[in-house]
Amino acid sequence: MRTLFRIFNSAPGGRPWLVVLAFFLASLTEGIGLVTLLPVIAIVGGDSDPSGTSKVILDKLAEFGIQPNLHSLIGVFIIMMILKASITFLATQFISNTAAEVATVIRRRVISGIMRARWQYIIDSAKGQFPFIVSGESNRAADAYLTSTTFIALVAQTAINLLVALYLSWKLAIAGVALGLVVAAALGFLVPLAKKAGKRETFTRRALISELTDALHNLKPLRAMGRETAYEQVLRAQVEKVRRAMRRQILYREGLTGLNEILIAIGFAAIILAAPAFMDVGFETLAIMAVALARTANNIGKLQKTYQRVAMLESAYIVTGRLLEDLNLAAEERTGGKQAELSDGIRFDHVSLLHGDVQALQDVSFKIKAKDLTVIVGPSGAGKTSIIDLTLRLYEPSSGSITIDGVELGDLDISAWRNRVGYVAQELMLLHDTIYNNVTFGDPSITEEDVTRALELAGAAEFVASLPKGIATEVGSGGAKLSGGQRQRIALARALARRPDLLIFDEATSALDRATAQAIQAEVERLKGLVTIIVITHRGEFLDIADQLIRIESGRIVETSDMAHADGGDFAADGSRPNPGDKPESGGGSSRASIAPAL
Repeated sequence: MRTLFRIFNSAPGGRPWLVVLAFFLASLTEGIGLVTLLPVIAIVGGDSDPSGTSKVILDKLAEFGIQPNLHSLIGVFIIMMILKASITFLATQFISNTAAEVATVIRRRVISGIMRARWQYIIDSAKGQFPFIVSGESNRAADAYLTSTTFIALVAQTAINLLVALYLSWKLAIAGVALGLVVAAALGFLVPLAKKAGKRETFTRRALISELTDALHNLKPLRAMGRETAYEQVLRAQVEKVRRAMRRQILYREGLTGLNEILIAIGFAAIILAAPAFMDVGFETLAIMAVALARTANNIGKLQKTYQRVAMLESAYIVTGRLLEDLNLAAEERTGGKQAELSDGIRFDHVSLLHGDVQALQDVSFKIKAKDLTVIVGPSGAGKTSIIDLTLRLYEPSSGSITIDGVELGDLDISAWRNRVGYVAQELMLLHDTIYNNVTFGDPSITEEDVTRALELAGAAEFVASLPKGIATEVGSGGAKLSGGQRQRIALARALARRPDLLIFDEATSALDRATAQAIQAEVERLKGLVTIIVITHRGEFLDIADQLIRIESGRIVETSDMAHADGGDFAADGSRPNPGDKPESGGGSSRASIAPAL
């Protein structure tokens, strides 16, 4: 019950007590309308001079100038019903709008939380839980709010019906309440069962979405190795778990509805049949009492069914709330306010980085000069990408300092700093959208002129122009309609669209064939001197056009070299120095030719 009221009270923009007042007024007008029917039935039954309760009602109406005739009384009844319907409509519309707002606010908060969360939290989280909350559980959370307001409305209606019943006959009123409570107690065991089934559905559906998300990201290798049928069985098993949870919910919900109606009908009939033998009531009183009793007992049953539904939806609201709390706690700190132009360079000074117990970097020091092309080479797992992550402040160094133009990275406006960066990743995934939207990445400040310029700088303008729809061409899921080289050029254009001061290639050509990698390298060479470029590689690409080489092994810088003054044969294709006794496989050549990778 506490959860129900917490949901009702915590909904954004809900104005809960205004809703309660609206439903109370609606129920009150309905109650007044029902009471006015009492003298109507008496008059229709031939009683020209009603007495008892009917006379009291007529006297009260006369105080408001309402004549005690059939037309006036029916008019009052119709007016009360119209008021009741109007107030209920307005309250229901307000609740529906609020429920839509609840789902919308949840979606906005989750999306905003994802975009602002620390990188460590993102990589540690199951990616499927985010679309699960945004697409499904946000609706169920909104439904939980809608159901909780329905519960409150039923409480108001039940209270008014009970007051009408008490006004007419306290004995019958008590009998009606007792009937409702007995039925609720008899069927109460179905509520915790429904709650358990709702919780099971939430977690089984979340597992299904996570499994499906992973499968979609790995669909090509699954098919390539003929394992899609095996993985389909994994997904089918999750689907079966969801089906069982849903069947239980439906069973408990419909079971409660059916049994409630049967027990209420039997008990109500018994009370009405027994009433004349135990109390002196007229026909008209008994008729109105029957309506009030039926509504009271029925509303008690509805209250139980509504509470059961809240219990089934409770897990969605709780899971959603926990995710939002986690995202708030995981929010990235962005306290710095200083700016950096990247006119001098980026300096690492005795920087170390720990990922748990793993030493990713240890006592790393170097400087990347502005407008230079710096290549960072080393084997997989050496710590190359950790350098980039620290430069982008996706992680904070465990020790040491990182400065941009002499300003501590932690003192910079991190959003402004990242706005100066163009990033091309190894794991390239284009949006299932047009080339234009893939380059702008949703940034409205990037114009069509910016897109055209970026495509030209990336060497993509020619092939884009040859497409039937040009920049309006859709690239397919993950860019599947384009070749690897074309996707890479679109990614490069995306990185260049906002005229970055720093351009980063994180193993960006490692999956490309030799000719395509050489072509991309040629495009990058055209950008030398225009922007600061960092290339991460483990194969030694870009060495023949580099200004500086940084070689890293096991988290330590083992060598930094000024490539502008490198002698022929100084470096192998992976950036390492060959042993003195090694002989080159082919003689002669310039120093740049000797250090170029065999692409």
